[in-house]
Amino acid sequence: YGDSRNQIEMLNGHFLHKMGFRGKDMHLAVLDGGWTEMRETPAFDSLYKKNQLVYTHDYVQNDDYVYEGSDHGRNVLSCMAANLPYLFVGTSPDAFYYLFKTEDDGGEYIIEEYNWAAAMEYVDSVGIQLINSSLGYSDFDDDEMDHTYSQMDGNTTVITRAADIAASRGIMVVTSAGNEGDSKWHYISVPGDADSVMTVGAVNRDAYHAKFSSYGFEKHYQIKPNLMARGHMAIVAAVGMYTTRYSFGTSFSSPILAGMTASLWQGLPDVSNMELLRAMEKHGSRSDNPDYQYGYGAPDVYAVYKAVSYTHLTLPTIYSV
Repeated sequence: YGDSRNQIEMLNGHFLHKMGFRGKDMHLAVLDGGWTEMRETPAFDSLYKKNQLVYTHDYVQNDDYVYEGSDHGRNVLSCMAANLPYLFVGTSPDAFYYLFKTEDDGGEYIIEEYNWAAAMEYVDSVGIQLINSSLGYSDFDDDEMDHTYSQMDGNTTVITRAADIAASRGIMVVTSAGNEGDSKWHYISVPGDADSVMTVGAVNRDAYHAKFSSYGFEKHYQIKPNLMARGHMAIVAAVGMYTTRYSFGTSFSSPILAGMTASLWQGLPDVSNMELLRAMEKHGSRSDNPDYQYGYGAPDVYAVYKAVSYTHLTLPTIYSV
């Protein structure tokens, strides 16, 4: 795994990869703000060569060109799709990918939540199983659009309602918790408040909470964030060269875990999205004492695979004569 070894082994994902579960035949959508210089990034050579990039669409400009606006999506995608053995391997390098530009890098307005919902309608219409959204909303350029603390109730904002509807259709919605942990706001942003999505916070290489990772709501009816993965000094792909660099944020812990979830789900195809999420929480590093800082902790996906595959064994029918 080269530089990416820690962020995969923290989840025990290397055991799944050794079993051949690397996201093959899984369809994964990424909702983000742009993929500038993606085609000049060697980490994606395999993605293009194997025709794993299925579809792109820009909901901001209403066209199919997504290689503009921001490099954020490129860095996020590399956490999942990179395939440079001995240097950098993503958590689901064999999956099929769909890229949707819903975020307008030129400003922060609530229309982006509607873009997100429109993308989710497409995701549902073509049967995509899992999405990663390293996006979150609470504060907009127009103060009248801002979300209040009381609206973070899992039922109010447009994007939260869209996320829960998607989850009700069987889609695994994975979203970043946000980077407000050491700011005045402090809490997760939407759609991370949705009860049926996997909200992912960030830890460092030693699995300790990254100070920027947003906290859940202490009086909320559900533990948030749900799970954690590495987001402090996360490994992402470099442009134009066979090397990597560091990035910071729950924007990267989310795709690391989203990709690993895709690989896990490949090995457990008969499990529903919510069954899988609850099993991952059960096998989190802090499942015995979940809280609003770590959630259920970093999941052991190999333990999830062993536990769930055992309970879903199909036993032969024994007939008496």
